[in-house]
Amino acid sequence: MKRVFFIVLLNIVFVIIGVSQSIEFTKENFPNQSKQLKAAIKSIRAGDKSYSLKGNEPVQYRQALHYYNKAQTFNEKNVTLNLKIADCYYKISEPKLASIYGEKAYEIDSNSSYKILFFKGYGLQLQARFDEALQYYNAFELSSGITHEEDLKVKQRINECENGKILVKTEKNCFIDNVGTSINGLLNDYLPVFTKNDSIFYFTSRREQGKALYASDGKLKENIYMSYTG
Repeated sequence: MKRVFFIVLLNIVFVIIGVSQSIEFTKENFPNQSKQLKAAIKSIRAGDKSYSLKGNEPVQYRQALHYYNKAQTFNEKNVTLNLKIADCYYKISEPKLASIYGEKAYEIDSNSSYKILFFKGYGLQLQARFDEALQYYNAFELSSGITHEEDLKVKQRINECENGKILVKTEKNCFIDNVGTSINGLLNDYLPVFTKNDSIFYFTSRREQGKALYASDGKLKENIYMSYTG
C-alpha cells in the first residue's frame, strides 16, 4: 500500500514539475544579475517594438531577432521568448531555425500558448512525419483565440501534409550535384539555363551582393548571374 501511494505521489510531483519550466525575466530568478537582467528586458522590449511594426516586412523581424537573440543569450529557458524567436524565423523563411526554437518552447512548456502546437507540427512536417504533424495542426486549428491569418496558415500546412503523404508513396530518385565554388555559393542557386551552343550558363542566385536587400519572403533578393563555359 505504501509503495502504491509513493508511486502515485511521485507521478503527481512529475506532473507538477512538468507544468512549466519557463524561467521568467524577474529579479527573483536572477538575484545577483540585476544589470544583465535589465539589459535583457530592454532587448526584449526593443524586439517587441520591431516585431509589432505595421507592414509585416521581413526587415522588421530580422531587427526583432537581433534583440531577441541578445536576450536569449542571457536566459534561454523562457518559453515566450523562444516562441517569439521561432515566429520571427518562420516569417523570414528560415524553417530549420523556426522549428528548433519552436521545439525549445514546446519542451519548456507545451501548454503555455496554442501557438506552440503550430510549431510542434511544423517541426514534424519538416521531418516528413506527416500524420504526427497533422495531429498538432488540427489541435492548433481548433484552438480558441486563433486568428483568421493563422487559420489560413495552418490550412495550407495541413494541405501540404496531406499531399506529402501521397507524394512519398511515389518517390523518385534524383541527384543534385554541386558544380564547385566558381558557380555554387553558400546560399540558394537555382534555375540553370544554357544558351543554344552551351557557351554561356545563366543561373539565379540569392547571394550577398553589395548592400544586402531582402525580398518579401525574408530572403536575399534574386539576381541573375552568368558563367562562360568555354
